[in-house]
Amino acid sequence: SKWANKVKKVTNMSAMFLDSTFNGDIKGWQTDSLTDMSCMFLNNNQFSQDISNWNVSNVTKTFYMFANSSYDENLGKWALGKNCATNGMFVTSPFLDNDTAYWPKMSKKQKTSAKTRSEKLEMAISKAYNVDFDENWGW
Repeated sequence: SKWANKVKKVTNMSAMFLDSTFNGDIKGWQTDSLTDMSCMFLNNNQFSQDISNWNVSNVTKTFYMFANSSYDENLGKWALGKNCATNGMFVTSPFLDNDTAYWPKMSKKQKTSAKTRSEKLEMAISKAYNVDFDENWGW
């Protein structure tokens, strides 16, 4: 895409496609500098593109990245660092039903965290991004 080269110095893409219907081709984005992908596709039920080749080795935050989204593509090539916060990464997402080969390489603790809700974190996200978890997800 025409943005591939323009995003290579971006470090924070948190909430970039939050509550949107974005489904563009972004597989060519250079994500080497990226550190924060939290809430990037939160509540996006349209995005289904292949982003398996993204370099996520420097990412430190993926919390609620795909939560309440329809994303279920293969991320088996992703290698998240051992200190990456994965809280709620896949909560209420069909990704949870995928074979573990689809999952990013991460520790057992990170996998557990990626499946788990965090009330404290949800409150912070609600304030920062104006997301109503109870209204959107029926909790």
